[in-house]
Amino acid sequence: MNAREAKCITQEIELLFYKHGNQNYGEDITQLEHAIQCAQLAEAGDHPVELVLAALLHDIGHLLEDERLETMDIYGSKYHDTAGAAYLANLGFPLSVTSIIEGHVAAKRYLTYADPEYKSRLSAASLHTLQVQGGPMSKGEAAEFRNDPLFEQMVLLRRWDDEGKKQEHITWSHLQHYIKQMHTYLLDLAPPVNEPVEFVE
Repeated sequence: MNAREAKCITQEIELLFYKHGNQNYGEDITQLEHAIQCAQLAEAGDHPVELVLAALLHDIGHLLEDERLETMDIYGSKYHDTAGAAYLANLGFPLSVTSIIEGHVAAKRYLTYADPEYKSRLSAASLHTLQVQGGPMSKGEAAEFRNDPLFEQMVLLRRWDDEGKKQEHITWSHLQHYIKQMHTYLLDLAPPVNEPVEFVE
């Protein structure tokens, strides 16, 4: 990806956070605070940059200005996982980022099926959205989900999603740190060859 394209993409994403990052989504923190905390958890574990960016951007579907997206009242977009993944794919992000983002809601459904104690650790907002998003997986759904090549990364992201909800001091300088990482990452990408991705409910 050339420098101009990478700059335009990072500026577009940065603008979404500036416009909507201060929104609450049923939790006690903002979208920006949640995104940064999740990215910090990924970075602290010395994970690849794809996982760090997936952690930062996993809820970007909540920030999109798209009237087609069905909402969950104060809890944001019902299909924020697939909408966010499609949005980022159309910007040029690879499947190693977008597929993990697309799977983070499914990972919550999987963990409530596979881990008897997991559900008790969910926040009130996550418990509410779990029911809207389909509830715990069935045995068959769980088996299929485990076969996904990115299964472990999706579950990791889900764990960070649950953990990154603390009331901590987050500033815009924290976002700039990850915007710079994103820009460098995009510069190293080959030009996208995929057809535009459509959001499907």
